[in-house]
Parts: sequence; structure tokens; C-alpha cells
Amino acid sequence: MEPPDSPGNILATEIGSRSITIRWTAPYTGNSPIVSYKIQHKLSSETWAEGDRTTTVSERETTAVLRGLKPVTSYHVRLMAKNGIGWSEPSQPVHITTAEDAPEGAPTAVHAVASSSNTIHVSWQPPKKDLRHGAVKGYYVGYKPYGGSDNYVYQTVEVQGDFKEEIILTNLRRATKYSIIVQAFNSKGSGPPCDELIIDTLQSDWRSKGVAKILIKPSNVVKTNKVARKVHKSQSNFFE
Repeated sequence: MEPPDSPGNILATEIGSRSITIRWTAPYTGNSPIVSYKIQHKLSSETWAEGDRTTTVSERETTAVLRGLKPVTSYHVRLMAKNGIGWSEPSQPVHITTAEDAPEGAPTAVHAVASSSNTIHVSWQPPKKDLRHGAVKGYYVGYKPYGGSDNYVYQTVEVQGDFKEEIILTNLRRATKYSIIVQAFNSKGSGPPCDELIIDTLQSDWRSKGVAKILIKPSNVVKTNKVARKVHKSQSNFFE
């Protein structure tokens, strides 16, 4: 009798944003029954000594689910088998990258300033990198008169070409207080909105001309009057 061979044919049969399902083939037993399997995984940037996370399953299993993973993150996975003599050598590691997920963070450094009696300039920065969970495809900028029962009206700013995180909201009411929010979206959905900003449009345009000269309306803005729940399915929970 001898220790078993390493498990073979390791495959990821389901890859989610926070879990992976692994399947393998039972190895040569070493003439002693297999009693358990050990599945180890780590970040691809780590060594096995510093990043090993272990899941153990019984000899009857040839599948396992690895949970608690991070979206859009590369992992290495390897397996070992155990019989009455001891553990096999580790299998060759398999490289797996988890799927995208909707952003978990709001845009940062959000700023708004009234540029005239009927316009407000809004600018921001992307969510923190580890909270984007995929490539940011664009932003929803919502606005409405402050304190009323109106739903937010949204404009979509798409990330394309010479993109800059800004928008000029137009056709607003004179000397009116507005509530403004911004949220990012990717291929999986939209993230949480930033904290609400409260901004007043100007009473008159006597000082707006100087501001207007430096504010260039972006070309990647898609106008829409849809309320939040119709803009993107994933963001309905934030505004209903």
C-alpha cells in the first residue's frame, strides 16, 4: 500500500462572482480506500504558504463549492486525496477568475455647483477600485426638486471615448433647491448612490457667464426621463 495519486481532471463547472464549483476525478487509491479530499485555494498573487484556504470533503464527493470569494479576482485551486497511509501530492493548480458583480461602492468626490439659473454642473470620481467588481460602463445621475414627492429623473453618462466624469444638468427651475445623486453601473447592474447633494440654482444669471465658459457639455450623455426603477433593474431597491 502507498499514498494515493493526486486527483485529476479538475474543472470549474460553475463560476460565480463569489463562489466556484469544482469537479474532479477520483485518483488511483494506492490499494487503500480514499477517506477524504482536501481542496486548497489562494489568490494568484499569493504563495501557498501565505494564502492557503482549505475545504475538506468526504471520499464520496467529487465536487465542492468554494465560497467567500471576491468578484473579478484570480485564484489558484489544487486538490489532494487521503487514504489510510496518508495524503497524496498536491495536484497541478488550476487558474480560475471569478465573475463580475454589480458595484458595491458609490462614486467618490461628488461635487455639484449651480452654473446658471437653470443649470447645475456635477462632477465625480469612480468608486474605489476594490468595490467596482468589474469595468464601470457608465453612471446614472439622478435629480429632482428637493423635499417633494417626485421621483428622480435620470441622465445616463456612458464611459466611452474621451470620457470625463461630469455632466451639466439643464432645463432646471430658477432659484430652486435640487437633490442630486450619482451611481455607477457595470455589465451586472448598478451600485449604491452617493450621499444626496442639495444644490440651489441661481436666482439670476449675472455671474453665470464666467462659469459657462469653462464647462463643456459632455458628448456621451444619454437623456432620459425614466424613474430609477425603469433605468436599470438592479437599482430599483435604492429609490422605491
